[in-house]
Amino acid sequence: MPKLATLHEMNGQSFTLRQWASIYGVPVRRVTARMGYGWTLERALTQPCQVETITYRNQTLTLAQWSDKTGLQVDSIRQRLRAGWPPSAVLTTPTRYRAPNGHNSQLTHDGMTLSLEAWADRIGVKPATLRARLRKGWSVTEALTTPNLMLIRPSRAAKRGEGSELGQGGRDRRGSTARDLSELEISK
Repeated sequence: MPKLATLHEMNGQSFTLRQWASIYGVPVRRVTARMGYGWTLERALTQPCQVETITYRNQTLTLAQWSDKTGLQVDSIRQRLRAGWPPSAVLTTPTRYRAPNGHNSQLTHDGMTLSLEAWADRIGVKPATLRARLRKGWSVTEALTTPNLMLIRPSRAAKRGEGSELGQGGRDRRGSTARDLSELEISK
């Protein structure tokens, strides 16, 4: 790796790598990386970057421009191209939902932003249910406003007429918290 403070000569002039990079308008990290690969100083400063483009429907744009236009991540577009996808599929296939850090994803609905877990608690579904809905491509609004379609079965004790299985603190024997669903509002 070349030293940044060392003077490097090119075309009869001597400057540090920082100075050369500034003169040519190239990021110093790019120059040092290129020289680390064995490039000459002149080539490291003057060779343009390779910019990947995609032509789709007679429109040629860079990956970053397609990313802005489609909402897809540049990395997703690049991975699809490397996997051999045709441009039409690369740019029109939606990505599956993936929380950036797993469990603390933030969801915004009706002007309110909460974590996935807080939304699940607020609407009375398991966080795994919300994650599954989003992974299946549901919009945030659909995922948060669609009622849980699981059938609620009466407990065996209730069938026998023995009363509630709820213990102290409103928890059943499995640790689940009971919810009064009559106060739950779901708006679309």
